[in-house]
Amino acid sequence: MSQIANAAEAWDKARTKLREAERIDPTAAPGALVHSAYYAMHHAARAVLLGVAGTAPVRHDKVIQEFGLLAVKQDDAELKDAGRAINRMLTNRNIWDYEAANPTEQQAKDAISVARSFLTVCAAKFGLSVPE
Repeated sequence: MSQIANAAEAWDKARTKLREAERIDPTAAPGALVHSAYYAMHHAARAVLLGVAGTAPVRHDKVIQEFGLLAVKQDDAELKDAGRAINRMLTNRNIWDYEAANPTEQQAKDAISVARSFLTVCAAKFGLSVPE
């Protein structure tokens, strides 16, 4: 499997996943919506790390850890909030993917909002194109 190698590719993937999430009916497929929303955030975080450091981990927990360290290093409250948001989203996605619980329609709608906010913060802080 080919790994996304640069920030532009990762950012494009993030924006694509966000558009996919926003097109999913939260009533019919809340789990799929949450899954795509989380992956939008994951790819956005990788894009930021690739852009800032030239490298980014692939493992989800490591991406979140590195993003959080970047937020602390930059001492930026919005980035710190974004770091907490992606961490919560991973936890929720794991619960909804691997345990008996399924997200509600409202949780799915909230996931889209969180993902859009995450990408918007990343765009503003790191000069990336604003999500459509």
